[in-house]
Amino acid sequence: MEAVKATSDPGARPALHAVASPAKGRRTLPNPFAYALAAGVIGLGLFASLTPSPLYRTYSVLWQFSPLTLTLIYATYAFGVLATLLLAGGVSDVVGRRPVLLVALGGLMASTALFLLAGSVEWLFVARGVQGLATGAALSAASAALLDLHPRRDPAGVGLTNATAAVGGIGLGMLVSSSLVQIGWEPRLLPYLVLLVLVATAFAGAYWMPETVVERSRFRLTVAPPASRRSSAGPSSSRLWRCSPPGRSARSSSRSVRNSPRSCSTRAT
Repeated sequence: MEAVKATSDPGARPALHAVASPAKGRRTLPNPFAYALAAGVIGLGLFASLTPSPLYRTYSVLWQFSPLTLTLIYATYAFGVLATLLLAGGVSDVVGRRPVLLVALGGLMASTALFLLAGSVEWLFVARGVQGLATGAALSAASAALLDLHPRRDPAGVGLTNATAAVGGIGLGMLVSSSLVQIGWEPRLLPYLVLLVLVATAFAGAYWMPETVVERSRFRLTVAPPASRRSSAGPSSSRLWRCSPPGRSARSSSRSVRNSPRSCSTRAT
């Protein structure tokens, strides 16, 4: 870069050099598109959960398993969702929304591939387990992203969007999957191929999604009693409050939390 010299007294002032602007970060989707994408991920997760349902009758005849086995297959999915929500529901608060969404959508693609390759009832158990884990992670991260991306951070508006996406995903999942099975062309493959395309599209959108969690760190799985948790200013994060004034009872300690914040220390969880 050429030096830009001062016009008034070039001898008395040092030369000024033009400074290059800092490199721009990666391009991301605008917030309205990212908000719609997060809602779409919620709907897609529930859409995927119902895609195998019209085929279970075919599977039971083909592989000769009982209604009890079918119930256990459904239960495997439910346990996967609950395990993710209970043990790792707050992962996106620590590592960020985007990484969790990418991993969750990758898990949905893996479970869809398992359904495509299924050759026995054991494959269904594995596929439904992976699908449940991935769906739980996708729902938790996408729901938190909705609140982050809402222009007014309105919980009521986010709740309405979340419920609408969930109901739409459930309804469309059964309708589209049943229609594809009734078409008759490769009924055991076509619904999963369509689902795979949809999940891959969502994965590409999540890659360009803006990250709304500014301070990120490595995830450490910690379990704390619910009574020791108190919500902080952010709806998607929590802090563990520890107050131990010497020589005071638990009741007086709780009053000191309200009246004297300096006597308490916080630790993010």
